[in-house]
Amino acid sequence: MAIYGANAAGKSNVIHALLLMREMVCGSFAKPLKGDELPYEPFAFVDGETDPTAFEIIYYYDGIKYAYGFSFDNDRIINEYLYHWPNGREALVFSREKDQYEFRESIQEQLTLAGRTSENRLYLTSSNEWNCAQTEKAYLWFQQKLRGLITTGVSNETTIDAIRKGGEDKKNVVKEMMLADLGICNVVLSGTKEKPIVSTVHQLTDDNGNQKQYTLQLGQESVGTQRFFSRIGLWMDAMNSGAVLVVDEIEASMHPLLTRHLIEMIQDQTINQNHAQLIFTTHDTGLLDLKLLRRDQIW
Repeated sequence: MAIYGANAAGKSNVIHALLLMREMVCGSFAKPLKGDELPYEPFAFVDGETDPTAFEIIYYYDGIKYAYGFSFDNDRIINEYLYHWPNGREALVFSREKDQYEFRESIQEQLTLAGRTSENRLYLTSSNEWNCAQTEKAYLWFQQKLRGLITTGVSNETTIDAIRKGGEDKKNVVKEMMLADLGICNVVLSGTKEKPIVSTVHQLTDDNGNQKQYTLQLGQESVGTQRFFSRIGLWMDAMNSGAVLVVDEIEASMHPLLTRHLIEMIQDQTINQNHAQLIFTTHDTGLLDLKLLRRDQIW
């Protein structure tokens, strides 16, 4: 899904909302200490008292539909709820209004877990620390299936992991890097696990027709090549796991044909066999092509 719009129209906030949900469920904001402030950022253009931030998302995990939502302010979770459709019919898993909970299954056990959940933590998170079967799969979707990339944070970690694994994982990364920069014939990893050093191997032909190889550190490559390197591992990982990949400004610092190639990989069912999904924001009108995207994929 491609999201277009003017500057300050709110495109990036769609991506940030999805990723903040993930951070609150299983990321950096998932385990606040009692009394810690929540990542509350209310609407700025309002006089007087501000409303809570509220999120709701509907998703599928292992063929079962879930609807999960919560709201919060600076200090506490105000409400939280989870529904599922195990037999095609809606059923409540739990609901919460501040410290008041309602459950349908394993009521006494879950009331005990609710009592261990501080006012500034999500029950979906805290219950899974105690292996709660009723909320496990709903939680795993956030942990396993929702991946994100924003322009302010570029990480090579996923691509480096693929190179470290070797075999088909590394082969696929090298293949895509050859597409990004026709001179690259290999990617080599050195250094330590904590401080890896990524080098690219270039094969060049001199005036006499002799082939020679030269090595560059990744930081010496063009910004576009570095950006493609950081993204290709995330793309491969998402397609292997059938994840939902959300990306802000997909075209940032990359050649338009490389951007198009990343989208085509997701659209190609022979490559994307596990049905990974891509949601991205962009200003690139060159992607407004009905040979690339259906009309209903453009917002």
